[in-house]
Amino acid sequence: MMNKSNLLLKVALVVLIADIHAAHTALVSDYYNQSVISTIAFGSCSKNHKPQTIWKIITAQKPELFVWLGDVVYADRRIVPFVWTRNPPEVVEDIYRTYYNSSAYKQFRNSGVKIVGIWDDHDYGENGGNKDSNNKLQTQHVFLNFMDEPPDSIRRRREGIYVSYYFGTGNKTVKLILLDTRTFFDPINEDVLGDVQWQWLKEQLQEDAALTIIGSSIQVILLSGDVHFGEISCLDETWIGYPIFDITSSGLTHTCETVLIPSSVCSWTLKNYVISKYRTGDVHVNRNFGIIRLEWNDQATEISLEIHGVDGLGLQQRIKLSDLDSKASPAKCPPKAARPTNYIKLAVYTISTCQIFIPLIMIIQIIRYINKIFKRMYPLEISMDNATNLTANDCHGLDSRLKAE
Repeated sequence: MMNKSNLLLKVALVVLIADIHAAHTALVSDYYNQSVISTIAFGSCSKNHKPQTIWKIITAQKPELFVWLGDVVYADRRIVPFVWTRNPPEVVEDIYRTYYNSSAYKQFRNSGVKIVGIWDDHDYGENGGNKDSNNKLQTQHVFLNFMDEPPDSIRRRREGIYVSYYFGTGNKTVKLILLDTRTFFDPINEDVLGDVQWQWLKEQLQEDAALTIIGSSIQVILLSGDVHFGEISCLDETWIGYPIFDITSSGLTHTCETVLIPSSVCSWTLKNYVISKYRTGDVHVNRNFGIIRLEWNDQATEISLEIHGVDGLGLQQRIKLSDLDSKASPAKCPPKAARPTNYIKLAVYTISTCQIFIPLIMIIQIIRYINKIFKRMYPLEISMDNATNLTANDCHGLDSRLKAE
């Protein structure tokens, strides 16, 4: 499992170093677009066979940009709950093509919104996939086709799908950096990005913009997905001198509910027990997408981080841009969500233990009962190996005992 805390600290250090040494004149982004953007939508985790009604709701927010944050499709195959296997490359390509041409997503693509994105594990082709996964270059080609990446795109000329975009002009600029957390992921050494991508990230952060947004498929900073619920988090104790906000949106078509975990249990657990120490406010447990709104005057003055569900706005955090400046006196993070009490922890531990051991005890009792029945049905069954070793006297004695019974 990825160590998110270590990755966050490494990214914070890279941001600090870049801020100290920034030339602020380097043009290092992969793509430049002079259009000023005010509304960015983003989301993750979409299954082909699930209802796709959320795309019309996203369109109604009129975003100029939509950012995929991973699990665009589920290109691997589930054998049993929580156990996945890879699909052949031709099947992976067909899954992507089917979703690309689906009616709801096609209407969204044709709405005029610019779509960019990165992958996580399921669209990478393997649940928990890493640098040693098979067919990753073939899947990269398929993924970039899905994103309508041009034939001469730099993303087609290098390994990995990390990319940066620079929008706007003058003081109304936004830089978007998307990280690839799968292609170079080394679980043994707990390195998510790899040396080349770390160096690339350091260079990207030396370019000045009114707002820099970093997005990845796991919870790092500002934009993330993957976890099948929505929340807003904030980290105070960073080396860069101001709070880091993380807004998580997941999923577009499904929630944390599974075959083994009903929706009510999932919702209660997320609201009362699985509470990140960085979470601010509540958690959104229904289908959702994220929105970032920027209010421009001569420059960006305020940012609104929002989680929207099918029934409207669910979570919101407003941030002054001046609070994200290490040269000023930045505000602290908003109040954090209350941590679970010891009573709740004890109750969860007790229930979890019972759920594990009671079925196990029942299985043991069933096996013992079946064993007793078997012995009663075949009390004198003798294996062939033992029968060949019986002497004539043994057989005569056995016959006598049977007659006596």
